[in-house]
Amino acid sequence: SSERQFRLMMPDLAVELLMPPLMAKITSLAPNVRIDVVPWRGSAIFSAEFARTIDMVISIGNSFKAFHRQLLYTDRDALAVRRGHPVGTKLGRRNVFLGARHVAVIIRGQNEDLIDGWLRAKGIERRIALVVSGYLEALHVAARTDLVAFVPRRLIGALAKQLSLLTVIPPLDPGIDEQFMF
Repeated sequence: SSERQFRLMMPDLAVELLMPPLMAKITSLAPNVRIDVVPWRGSAIFSAEFARTIDMVISIGNSFKAFHRQLLYTDRDALAVRRGHPVGTKLGRRNVFLGARHVAVIIRGQNEDLIDGWLRAKGIERRIALVVSGYLEALHVAARTDLVAFVPRRLIGALAKQLSLLTVIPPLDPGIDEQFMF
């Protein structure tokens, strides 16, 4: 039988969390299906022409208004640090958190890490030492340096053992992250 192809657009954290179980299901139920994950584009650079080539988008919020939206899962952000980090477990204290050097994640099509916009609204600024374009890069850097990554907790959990990371509850809670399927 012929191969059926689906094009999905999702950030790296969604690929990491969702594709392993999804591929296991597809392999058993629909072995002739091929999934193409296309590079992420924020809604600002997501044209109608491009939208016609996509079967599904995984994203936070409600940026893709022309699509039907369904909640996939909820999550909370936490701090990821390497095991043995000099102040790792103390990062839950505000002064230690503010004194630490952070890796920020600025996704393609955005102009800042979402956490920084949220912190600024509370009059807080963290010390950013490095900016990367994806959560996986942030975790890999945090695993091998003393930088702190403020990322979704499920992602830290999925890679904590492999990358030797600790999850630290931040001194400020930005609330719940909702990932939607569009």
